[in-house]
Amino acid sequence: MKNWFIGIALLIPSLLKADIIETNNIEDIYPHVEEGTLVLLGMTDTITDSSLSIGSKPWRQYIRRHLGKDLLKQPDNLHDKWTFSVVRAVPVKPVQNEIVEWIDQLQKKEIPVFCINGRGRNVWYETVVDKVDQLTDDQLTNIGIHFEKSVVPEELKKADPYLFHHGIFYTDPYSKGQFIEKILQETGYQPKKVVIVDDKWEQLKAVEEKLIEAGIPHVCVLYQRAEKERKDFNPLIATIQLETLLEKNEVLTDEQAAEKAAALENPSADALFKKLVEKYGNLD
Repeated sequence: MKNWFIGIALLIPSLLKADIIETNNIEDIYPHVEEGTLVLLGMTDTITDSSLSIGSKPWRQYIRRHLGKDLLKQPDNLHDKWTFSVVRAVPVKPVQNEIVEWIDQLQKKEIPVFCINGRGRNVWYETVVDKVDQLTDDQLTNIGIHFEKSVVPEELKKADPYLFHHGIFYTDPYSKGQFIEKILQETGYQPKKVVIVDDKWEQLKAVEEKLIEAGIPHVCVLYQRAEKERKDFNPLIATIQLETLLEKNEVLTDEQAAEKAAALENPSADALFKKLVEKYGNLD
């Protein structure tokens, strides 16, 4: 009998631990959600994607590389200014149209489904910005998603409203793993199971570690459809769109920016981007 209990004790951690699942199809996640499951969905590049090249994940990666790490650590830096200007000017679209209907179905079944994103309610990356929460609400509402309709478990109603607002968790300044640990400890909430979907492996790994420590069964899903669908990303098109937005406060479609690119004698995204940095900031 003693050996039997020892065997079960050794088995429980292995039952809780699961490899991170990778998929580009949100429908693959449906079977993992059952009654009592808490569903957490990342926002940018998981639920939403920019409708244009500018604002997309490859564009953000491009400008981060060219601005440099030191600059990115400074509040009110060009990365934060430009990405915030773009996110206000360029509409988002669902990464998959099916995700909008799925969220609605989960809400009708009274399965708690919420957004978990890296923003603060008044923080954009390293910069304090008013009404980031209102911007977030507007982006989701514009594609037909209303997390405020989700049923909130009684324990979660104790969550700090600065961190949990309208069905959206704002994790800044914590990693998502640290954030989930904080919420569970402060509210006493112990879901039967957690399914979390995000586009960043390191965030999912951090969440997985905390859920194992808490003894909560879970499924972590790495969902990179938004990035993979941008395999033909052209930085010149996005940089022309940025230039037009900064200079004229106008938003060019990808097709319009491509026409302008085709008319250039010496087309170079890097050269144009450097010109914009020199005009609106610096590389130091």
